Amino acid sequence: MKEIILIDDEPLINRIHTVLIRSAKPDQLLTAFTDPTLGFEYVRDYIGNRLVLLDINMPTMNAWDFLNALAENGVTVDVIILSSSINPEDKIKAISYKNVKAFLNKPLSKENIKKLIDADQTPIEWPSIELE
Repeated sequence: MKEIILIDDEPLINRIHTVLIRSAKPDQLLTAFTDPTLGFEYVRDYIGNRLVLLDINMPTMNAWDFLNALAENGVTVDVIILSSSINPEDKIKAISYKNVKAFLNKPLSKENIKKLIDADQTPIEWPSIELE
């Protein structure tokens, strides 16, 4: 089973996503961090079948710092950017990272949660990032 790792500095957002994911699949492996540095250390140090849901704007380590640190440490993990950002530059920057698989709006929709849950059986096929 793929572990979902939530990294968002807003505890309420992590809680909402945890409840939504667990309501869809109660036994889903799920770990949440409000401190992106601790989240990075966890992802770096513990190898396994994982998917990181990553916020962009966080005070101590933003998504770009996080993604750069993954690359610098040779960590390969799929990442989905979750953001409330409407800045097209964020989307352009996100697709420049090989391990970023999607750029989704917060909070997650039921459809996207289903894709996350079903990812163990089939590869996730996200629509391409649309730039307005």
